[in-house]
Amino acid sequence: MTNNDLPQNSADVVAAAWEYVLSYGPERIDAIVPRTAHGHPSLRELFPMVSHGVLYLSRCTRYPWTHDVGTAFPQAVGGYRVRRESDNTLHRGGGHGGGSLRVDR
Repeated sequence: MTNNDLPQNSADVVAAAWEYVLSYGPERIDAIVPRTAHGHPSLRELFPMVSHGVLYLSRCTRYPWTHDVGTAFPQAVGGYRVRRESDNTLHRGGGHGGGSLRVDR
């Protein structure tokens, strides 16, 4: 990638990050989690990051990350839970094939 190919604004940075996260294999994250989040226009505007199978979303494209957006944690029994650190809001989602996220505005 040359300097001319680098994203030039926040929207481009976010879109490039989503493209990267959506390409991850099952060794990184259950694909249903980022695909489901990306399917929601309001979540697709947020910067995605993956670590240890967890999908983090932020309003910032670099550190310090925001904590007012939900984070999707995988569950040992399948499925995932979404927790927002700022107020401990919790939502549990189904396993493979289900994939629903509640988005409150």
